[in-house]
Amino acid sequence: MAKVVGLKEIKELLDKSENPFFLFDEDCDGFCSYLLFKRYCKKGNARVVKDSPKVDLKYATIANRFNPDLVIVLDKPLVQQDFVDNCKSKVVWVDHHPIVDIENVKYFNPKFKNPNEQSATTYWSYKCVNGDKWLAAIGCVADYFIPDFIDNVKKEYSDLFNDYKTIEDLIYSSKFGKIIRILSFLLKLRAKEFMDCAIILEQVKDPYQILNFEGRLEVLRGIFEKINDKYENLLKKALLNMKKENGLLWFIYPTEDISFTSELAQFLKYSTGSEVVLVGRDTGEDIKGSLRSIKINLQPIVKKALEGLSDGSYGGGHKNACGFNVKKYDWDKFFKVIKEEVKKCKEV
Repeated sequence: MAKVVGLKEIKELLDKSENPFFLFDEDCDGFCSYLLFKRYCKKGNARVVKDSPKVDLKYATIANRFNPDLVIVLDKPLVQQDFVDNCKSKVVWVDHHPIVDIENVKYFNPKFKNPNEQSATTYWSYKCVNGDKWLAAIGCVADYFIPDFIDNVKKEYSDLFNDYKTIEDLIYSSKFGKIIRILSFLLKLRAKEFMDCAIILEQVKDPYQILNFEGRLEVLRGIFEKINDKYENLLKKALLNMKKENGLLWFIYPTEDISFTSELAQFLKYSTGSEVVLVGRDTGEDIKGSLRSIKINLQPIVKKALEGLSDGSYGGGHKNACGFNVKKYDWDKFFKVIKEEVKKCKEV
């Protein structure tokens, strides 16, 4: 069994560490968690974990190259035992996804105390090492969680906020939300390219530097605009070609060099008001995608849809936001169950 630890013990381990190594998820929650830790300790190395919810053996190999005395995994839903067994240092896992049975890990997850806890990993990272509230708020809001210190951030940076009624109003209709989009789209870069950007972003002193691409961030403006153009073009296609049936809206598109399934699913849910939105990317061998809902609990639906499928098909996530990777030969069965279960929920 993993050793369940508190934030105080994690901070003590970090303070004693001379060369920590961080692995973080490829979204704002994961990245802002990392920034809070790195800006606090001012030491160590890092790598973004892309294209899979799993931290597996290959990341042990990557971490070991840096000879760390501590490895901290942030906001990844799955840490595999072979990763832990092959790391040459202690492993700390800070997360908020469903609890995983694993050994030889110092594990912090708020769900140990409250299975229904929905707070972002960034929130707990902030509680652990403190740091800039505005940065912590970006990671939290991007993960659809309003932290208890949001009013302090609004007071200091009032011009970045609108009179939002919902968290989606804040994300899609404010300058604060524009900052989230900038970071989210920069995270679409390949791992090494993004880590070069991360070095610049580690030095940011206030949110305006990100919003306006000030100083050294000017080099990131063109990168963001190019990725944003690809997203806007794909969104236009989605709005023209999406289909809807029994409360489920879906859109499947041929693979591109950048995945926007999560962003499209979130926005389509917000803009159309559909009970459940599914956006998938057809890679030829798999369909990788995102499910989003307003009120329906997606976790049991995805779990049921995956029953009996091959080992190459997997998925999971949060109550109202799940990801999936389904083999093409499994897709019809998976999608049929999704549609049936959404219909049942709507009829209740």
